[in-house]
Amino acid sequence: MGPIRKLAGYRSANGCYFNTRTVVAVPEELLYSTPIGKWCYTAYDDVMEHSQLNDGSNQTAVEVLKFFCELNTIYIQDAAAMMILYPEQCNHPMFKEVPVFQSELFRQFKDTMQDLLINEKSPLDANLEAVLPGISRWQSVNHQALMGVRQTVDQLSTNVVAGFQKIAEDSKAQREASDRNLTSAFVNVAHELLAGKEDMAVAKMRRVEVEGETGCQPTALAQQDTPQVAPVRNNGPNIKRCTSYRMVHKHKSLVSMWNEWHGLQDFEDKFGGIVGRNKLYGKKWRGHLNYQQYSRTSRIIKAIKKHSEEGGNLADMDEWYRNANCSLPNYVEVLQTKGLIPKKAARGKVRTSSN
Repeated sequence: MGPIRKLAGYRSANGCYFNTRTVVAVPEELLYSTPIGKWCYTAYDDVMEHSQLNDGSNQTAVEVLKFFCELNTIYIQDAAAMMILYPEQCNHPMFKEVPVFQSELFRQFKDTMQDLLINEKSPLDANLEAVLPGISRWQSVNHQALMGVRQTVDQLSTNVVAGFQKIAEDSKAQREASDRNLTSAFVNVAHELLAGKEDMAVAKMRRVEVEGETGCQPTALAQQDTPQVAPVRNNGPNIKRCTSYRMVHKHKSLVSMWNEWHGLQDFEDKFGGIVGRNKLYGKKWRGHLNYQQYSRTSRIIKAIKKHSEEGGNLADMDEWYRNANCSLPNYVEVLQTKGLIPKKAARGKVRTSSN
């Protein structure tokens, strides 16, 4: 706040440092009367002259002596302010042993300093009245914002409860419809068996097991009545939608890469991400993808699982990824260096020695 900064010596208008005692100019005669002033100004002038004659040499000596000169000014100003603000310090041996503090010139300087320090308006008292209304407004705005957030959270909670109720109702309706369809399918199979059409019944049962009736899953009865067959991949119209899928060119974080691979959050779809498409269609669907991008992403996902299973910190992996400029080839090299991805064997012809 402005009052606190100003009390520490900062002017709130422009942010510059300001201290009242620094504006009281010290007379040159008083500066030359201190123990340091008796030699530092002459030394500074001599070294400056020598530096100018020698093309700027001795800069270290110039800066040190310049600092001594500035320190001498601060020494006089702070001594006067200390005697005014803390009179009990006037008994300090420094004020008794150093002759400059008994001089008439210093007494006049101290009177000038006293006029400025006493007549200066306290920055804390001057601005607290202006600050308090601002604090009140700030508190009022925060209160209104908190009330708005609370209303939003309450509404969100209501919507979530209603959403879960609707999902439960829809799920129940879907289960009932699935049961009816499955029952109807088994009734049809039973009719075929009674009619002596065993081959047709078995084929129909297999179709129920593999494809399902309106998405229903095969029951234990169907699995017992029909022989076990290998899963049949669906190469229907949905695979065309998969072949039009494009992987994100450059993820900003490993979380985004993980979500795309598993079909989570922003990448959620009915296929279950890249891993879901692999389960449904194998390699056939991804022939259009960039092989190197897919291969590197696959190895990075495996490295994340491995690092997590070993108790590693996933935040570290994300930091390595950002340090690699989110580049897949660079990040694969990093993980290879850390032993999370095995290095591929070098390609090329193997030379054999001839006898």
